[in-house]
Amino acid sequence: MSEQQNVHRDCVNLFVTNLCNMSCPYCCVKDWITQDKEKAQYMTLADLDRVIEWLKVSRINSVQLIGGEPMLHPEITKFVEKIMENRIQIRCILTNGLGDTELYKKVIKMTRTWLVNVNHPSTYTKKEWELLNRNLELLKWKSEDRPIGHNRDDQNWLSLQLSITFYKENQEYDYIINLAKKYDCPFIRYAPSHPSSDKTNLYFDFEGLTKFKNTLMNFLKSCIREGIKPQLECPLPPCIFTPSDMSFLLRFTGGVRFSCAPHLDVNPDLTVGYCASMREIISNHKIKDANAQDIFRMQSIGMRMYKECTLPHCNGCYHFLNNVCQGFCLRYKVDFLKSKRTQKLNSI
Repeated sequence: MSEQQNVHRDCVNLFVTNLCNMSCPYCCVKDWITQDKEKAQYMTLADLDRVIEWLKVSRINSVQLIGGEPMLHPEITKFVEKIMENRIQIRCILTNGLGDTELYKKVIKMTRTWLVNVNHPSTYTKKEWELLNRNLELLKWKSEDRPIGHNRDDQNWLSLQLSITFYKENQEYDYIINLAKKYDCPFIRYAPSHPSSDKTNLYFDFEGLTKFKNTLMNFLKSCIREGIKPQLECPLPPCIFTPSDMSFLLRFTGGVRFSCAPHLDVNPDLTVGYCASMREIISNHKIKDANAQDIFRMQSIGMRMYKECTLPHCNGCYHFLNNVCQGFCLRYKVDFLKSKRTQKLNSI
């Protein structure tokens, strides 16, 4: 598997803060986020200047703003202004939609691409659900009769995607399809929950994933019936799907990925990581030490031992042997390799 397949080279994630106003049980950065404003980390405007210079040297011209909750950053409007002034595209802002509506209005005037992660309505208070819907109404696509991107200076043009994370075998999903229809959202991004680096969140292991597959296929078929295109965020192993499943995935959803290709994560302390699940496992690098291409290369080398490690369910698998699939989330291979080392030491 080539290094070009291992990472996205045209965009990075800017984790502008680890402050969050939610505590989702499946969050893959659950061990990192905080609800304490005093203890929270924030990327400063001076830090952003250094990041922008690093992006230019690295010839990367787009970013995604992530947290925590990026809309809780006290200088988020100045952040967006500075990024746009430097002709760097904000590919999307990943938000939970529970920020101040007036703040959304200000940021919308500068960038219009949003990814809103939505949990089941029962997990919100009445006021939170009303706030979320108010903000979705603000963010929804409003130029239905105009070609997408016809005039990006038109403040009525917006690009909204909704997102759902699955972490339970028989998880309900009708609510997000209904929201997508209500707010004219043509896409839903979806992903099974992956472990945080310390595995304190709720996530699917391989056995749980195989049990969840029927729910996943029903969700995908429901999306297609309603004219909504589902987009997979993280890789899935092909061995959980039947040939009939694969035919449907390829014909109607654009298929699935079987190997991870994450964006680099730039953290508030200006370290650069590979992906949330592998935080503290793969060494971070400082942006002052290397450009993005060199960091891609170094971290790809660090990931190689995990990508090449064979999990029990990968033994003899055609897809794994031909470098099509990595065997599901690499975080599981960390524990597997540790276990093998421990067994080897105990046998000496």
